[in-house]
Amino acid sequence: MMHSTASMHSSELSHYGRLVRAAAESAVKSSRYFLALMRKAAAREQTRQQLAQLDEHMLHDIGLEPLDVYYGWRGSKR
Repeated sequence: MMHSTASMHSSELSHYGRLVRAAAESAVKSSRYFLALMRKAAAREQTRQQLAQLDEHMLHDIGLEPLDVYYGWRGSKR
């Protein structure tokens, strides 16, 4: 009787070990995904700030409109 109880205990431990490894892998994957999203957001924000620093004539020269025109904050002069 004692032997079968011990073997059940070790099988439960291995089962929980697999669950812990799966949970750890999932946490690592989700944190990597979150970091990738944060890097993308930071890059977009940096690009947005750089575009906001350009004046209206420079934006038209490179084929873009100012952000306020693009987002409809004011009418286009065209």
